[in-house]
Amino acid sequence: KYTKIILCNKKKMSMEKDFIVHDVYSKSITAIGCNSARREIYVGFEDGLIKSLELDTGNQINKYEAHKGWITSFLFWPQNKIIFSSSNDCLICAIGPGGNLMDKIYIGVPVYSMGLNNKRKEIVLGVTNGIQFHTIYD
Repeated sequence: KYTKIILCNKKKMSMEKDFIVHDVYSKSITAIGCNSARREIYVGFEDGLIKSLELDTGNQINKYEAHKGWITSFLFWPQNKIIFSSSNDCLICAIGPGGNLMDKIYIGVPVYSMGLNNKRKEIVLGVTNGIQFHTIYD
C-alpha cells in the first residue's frame, strides 16, 4: 500500500495510493498535468486527445480534441488559472478557468516540455535542438 522513496539527502517519505482509474482510454498516456484551481487532472494521449478528470474521484469532466500529435506536456499557470498543453504537432493549446479551449498557438516546431518563469512572465519551451522563451500576457 505504501511506496517508499529515498531522496538524495537520505530522508524517507512515503506515498499512499488513493485510487486507480481504469479504462481511461484505449491509447497510451503520454502526459499528465494538474489544474489545482479547478481540482482536475489532465491526461494526454498518443493520438492528441486530452481528458480532464476530477481530482478526487477520477470521473471524466471533459475531453478536448485540440491536437493531432502526441501530447507531450502540461503546464499550469496559477496566476490566470490556465493550463497549457503541448504536442509534437507544433501547437500549444490553452484551456481556460472555465474549462473552455481558449486558444491554439502555432509554435512551428514540436514542443516536448514546458516550464514557467513567473517572475519574467515567460513560458519556456523545450523544442527540437533548443529552448525557446516566450512572454505571456494577462
